Amino acid sequence: MFKVGDFVFCEFKLQEINEMSLGMVTSVHDGWFETGSNNLSDMCFPLTIRNKVISDSFSGFSNKIHEINNNGLNYPDIHRYFVSRWMECCNGASDDKIKAIYSEIENFIKDIKEKVSTDVSINGIRVFRN
Repeated sequence: MFKVGDFVFCEFKLQEINEMSLGMVTSVHDGWFETGSNNLSDMCFPLTIRNKVISDSFSGFSNKIHEINNNGLNYPDIHRYFVSRWMECCNGASDDKIKAIYSEIENFIKDIKEKVSTDVSINGIRVFRN
């Protein structure tokens, strides 16, 4: 399906395929960073307007998480969660399913913001930085 030099969306970013092995995408790059694995094919989606809109939405969701700027957040697991939901959207989900996933993600972000903004003090010491 893909070949070296093709542009794809991978982890909701526009990336170029660097390497392939046995018909599987094994390396992509965005001009700054390279990502490699035994098989990234299931995480690569063709350039379509639909996939671009979905990818832009998830990029925006990710930016909202990073704007929270809390070193205590588990960014790797949050990113994996976003990627799994992004893949579900790009894998042909209906418009209603995509809207439901967007709503779920927005609620997730809202819940994170509420949790990290809690002013917890123990013995007069603030536990979380805001």
